[in-house]
Amino acid sequence: MFLTMMERFILNSVLPTEGAFTEIRIIQNLREELPPTEEEHKILEFTSADGMTRWKDKLEPSEGYSITIGERATDIITEALKKLNDEKKLTTDHLSLYEKFVEGK
Repeated sequence: MFLTMMERFILNSVLPTEGAFTEIRIIQNLREELPPTEEEHKILEFTSADGMTRWKDKLEPSEGYSITIGERATDIITEALKKLNDEKKLTTDHLSLYEKFVEGK
């Protein structure tokens, strides 16, 4: 799936921290896929200043960066986003993820 770097950072905050053993293992594996790779770090020229991380996004937002997200991981993400929506806790930061995982299904 193609996600922008920002979507990958936001997705990390959406993932549940509790659940059944097998689901937590899937989430843990997904969390390992989300951070930028060394190649992406080099290409995007990440910098940190004043507690903020910045980068030069060199792809169009619609392209994003490809990461592997399995079927069950996709279901977990979809459930987490639906829960945020049901609790009226979605923010503008979540919109593109909601569109890709919930409305795109």
